[in-house]
Amino acid sequence: MILKLTKNTFLAGMLIMMVACGGGGGTVDSGVSYSGSTSPATLTEANAGQLAGAALSNTGESGALMLSVTDNNNTSSGPTSSHSLTIARTMQDIVAHLEANPQIIAPVNFRAVTTQPETLIGECGGQVTMTFSGDPAAGSFSGSMNFSSYCNYGETVNGAVTISAQADANGLVTSMTMTFIRLTFTTVNESGTVIESATATGSVTFTASVSPAVLAGTLTVDMVMRDNVTTKTFWVNNYTISVIDYPSLGYEEVTITSGRFYHSDHGYVDIVTPIPLLINYADEYPYEGSFKITGQNSSALLTAIDPINYTLEIDIDRNGSIDVIQTGLWTEL
Repeated sequence: MILKLTKNTFLAGMLIMMVACGGGGGTVDSGVSYSGSTSPATLTEANAGQLAGAALSNTGESGALMLSVTDNNNTSSGPTSSHSLTIARTMQDIVAHLEANPQIIAPVNFRAVTTQPETLIGECGGQVTMTFSGDPAAGSFSGSMNFSSYCNYGETVNGAVTISAQADANGLVTSMTMTFIRLTFTTVNESGTVIESATATGSVTFTASVSPAVLAGTLTVDMVMRDNVTTKTFWVNNYTISVIDYPSLGYEEVTITSGRFYHSDHGYVDIVTPIPLLINYADEYPYEGSFKITGQNSSALLTAIDPINYTLEIDIDRNGSIDVIQTGLWTEL
C-alpha cells in the first residue's frame, strides 16, 4: 500500500520532540546520548562509501536511503531503511487515521473530554493505541500513544509517546507535538533474521502542504541513535529534508538542503542533495539524483545511475578534482 493520504487528509503540521521522562526508582531516563567522535571526518577511498551510506540510512552502518513505501511485509533483502522517513510516514498515517475518523478527536474542540482508546493496526502487524483528552479553551488536545510491534514500511516500531496537538472544528489536525524518550526500530530480512535494531532519542519537526497533484512535507531532524547490536551511537543533527509525493505518477522526491551526520568512529560529515533523489514507489532505491557529504578537506558525491546501481566520486583533498571513482550496487553500499 502507498501512503494512506489524500490532499484532504494530509498532515498540515507535525512536531516530534524528545524529552526526558521519569523512570523507576526515582531515576530520570534521559534517553540515548551521543558518545562518538565529534571531529570532522576525513574521507578516504576506504571509508567514503560507508559514510555516505550511513548518512543516508541514518544508521551507523552503510545502507540505502529507504525501503519502498509499498513494502509492508516487515522484511528487507537489502540494507536498513531511513528512520527519519519511517517516523514521518508513520506519523502521516496516524494523522490521516485521526482525520478520517474525526469522532476520535472532534469532541475535544468543544468540551473537555477523554476519549476511549483508539487502535490503529500496522500494515504488516502490531498496533498503536491512542488516547486523547481535550482543552476546549485552547482548541487543542493531548494524549498518549503506545507502539506495540507496530509494523509499517519495512520496520517495526516500539515505544511510548505523549502528544500535544491542535485541531480545527472539523477535526483536522493542524499541528502535533509528539514526545518520547526511546523509540526502537527493528528490521528483519526475508528469513526472519534481525538485520538491524536501533533505539532513537531526538526530535523531528514535520510541516506539510498540499496541492492538487502532490503531497509535500518538510522534516527537520535531530536524533541520536544507538545500534543495539554494537552499542555504538550515531547522531543525525539538524537534517532538513523535503519530501514530495506524486501519487498519480508513482514516485517520491527527497531533497536534503542541510544537515550533519556524526559517525561514532569517523566523526561528522555535512550533507546535501545537489540533485533531488527520486524513488519509485515500487523500488527500494533512488533511480535519479545525488547526495553529497563533506568532511575535513574532503568530499564525496553519491549519484544514482538507476534503482540498482550508483557511482561514488571522491575528492580526497577537496580541490575540486575527483581523485577516486567507484561504482557499485545499492544493495552492497
